[in-house]
Amino acid sequence: MLGPVLDRLERRGVDRVKARDAIRRAVQATTGAVLAWTVLRLLPLEGYFVGILAAVLIVQPSADGTLHSAKARVMATVVGCAVGLACLLILPPGWGAITGLAVAMLILNVTATFRPDWTYGIVAAVALATAQGADLWAQALDRVLSIAVGAAIGIAVASLLWRDRARARFDRHMRAALEALADNACEATAKSTRAEPDTNLSAAPRFHQRLRLAREALDVMALDESDGLRARADAAAELMGAIEFLNRAAATPADLSGDPELGDALDRFRQAVAEDLRDPATIGGSDSDPTEGPVTQAQRDVSARVEAREVSDPRSATTLAFAMDEVDRALIALYRAWSPG
Repeated sequence: MLGPVLDRLERRGVDRVKARDAIRRAVQATTGAVLAWTVLRLLPLEGYFVGILAAVLIVQPSADGTLHSAKARVMATVVGCAVGLACLLILPPGWGAITGLAVAMLILNVTATFRPDWTYGIVAAVALATAQGADLWAQALDRVLSIAVGAAIGIAVASLLWRDRARARFDRHMRAALEALADNACEATAKSTRAEPDTNLSAAPRFHQRLRLAREALDVMALDESDGLRARADAAAELMGAIEFLNRAAATPADLSGDPELGDALDRFRQAVAEDLRDPATIGGSDSDPTEGPVTQAQRDVSARVEAREVSDPRSATTLAFAMDEVDRALIALYRAWSPG
């Protein structure tokens, strides 16, 4: 059901990944807000506003991210409560909510500069600092309990509704990053047979976006789970660097298309790299020696022709062979990062 909506948005120039995350997060935040309001209405609490804010602001891009941020945000709420209560204790009666609001905002925003994850504490600090009336402490307790209820509802919604685990997000974004790597490798290799090719790689922005999102998913995983996956992301980044080098080497004024055997080796290299990257099961899913695969063999064939001086432009061909070797080495490193154990 969501696919056609995303397809239509993509045709209008909207980033598909951002659109999916935006829709999912909006659904979770809206559900959390409605549930928080409903539950708080059933309880003898009056802090609807701060409770709804707590439920909405705690939602993160993944369920793991929400749980991961919950610890920091609980601490932020404790700090916010401390600031708010300090305002109630220190400020003399009659100074009103405006002074309390100003003091709470000043302290929490200065703190958030050094600890951005403590910005969440502003909700509690403002809620308590602006309490006024005859029974200030009863209002303060009411708002603290409302915040706790709202935060609990937000965590529950993120964990149960349209749950998107960090590992699933990582795998999804890494598959897309590998697809972008394959496109970049094909485009870079093909430039060696063109006259005056450009130096841009059309899929490079897509790769960097997906790799950034994969790393964001890693940041909220447990350390024992993320270590091996981080090596995959690092290997993919290294391979992208090698492909960019290949792109610069291939995008030279020299046209190497006059050598049929060299052209055949380049075609085999391009196809083998693309096949490996477009099938994640191939990377690390085979027992064969990655140093003897078709990518390596194609690179060796190009190097052999360069060494035998059987190319029209030895200098350009030598640089190209060296760049192909860098891609081969980086692809082997990626293969090993993907291999179990």
